[in-house]
Amino acid sequence: MPHPERWRDTCDPFALPYRTFRPTEILGYPHAGNDVFHARGCYLGAPVTAYIKVARQRSADLGNEMRLLRQLNAPCFPTVLDGDEERGSFSVTAELPGNRLSVILGEHHASTALPYMEAYGEALAMIHRMRPVAAPQKERRFHHPPSEEQLAALGRTRLATFFADRPRGGRTVFCHGDFHYANVLWTAQRGQPIPTRVAAQKIHRKLPKRCVPVDIFA
Repeated sequence: MPHPERWRDTCDPFALPYRTFRPTEILGYPHAGNDVFHARGCYLGAPVTAYIKVARQRSADLGNEMRLLRQLNAPCFPTVLDGDEERGSFSVTAELPGNRLSVILGEHHASTALPYMEAYGEALAMIHRMRPVAAPQKERRFHHPPSEEQLAALGRTRLATFFADRPRGGRTVFCHGDFHYANVLWTAQRGQPIPTRVAAQKIHRKLPKRCVPVDIFA
């Protein structure tokens, strides 16, 4: 998948303490909160194309991401090739086939993306049905309702009653956490199920071949 040229200052991806992966060429610099590099390299002596992700802030928690990906060992999730799982400073994952919808469809003024939405929702439901060993979500300030002062500053005081009526907590489920169009890859083929992918994830409903959920750019 094509990515832009270097658009901000980043760390040196060739200076990371790799163990099993060695980068040979940087192909692009995906837009992301962390430093992400699309790269060619060698993994255990074999040529691969991969994504190198380097944390720019402590909240990135790439170690947790790697531990989860190792548990979700299935064709529609990227394989962890290398990384610093203990400190969570960087990770290397294998590239998956596919493109973002924006690349496949371009400007979709005629709502050409709508036929993909059913599979998009099925992919998210599939993730919610998984049961990996995962730590609770870390507390974030946007998990809490805004204060009256914040609503007043935004001219939205009428929403105070909405936020006061918070739903009770329900069943705990596994969530993607960043499931949006830029983090989902699609193949060009449509409507063809992949039984091996379904079996690998113990999912009884078939997923269309065009849908490949993955989080590689955060």
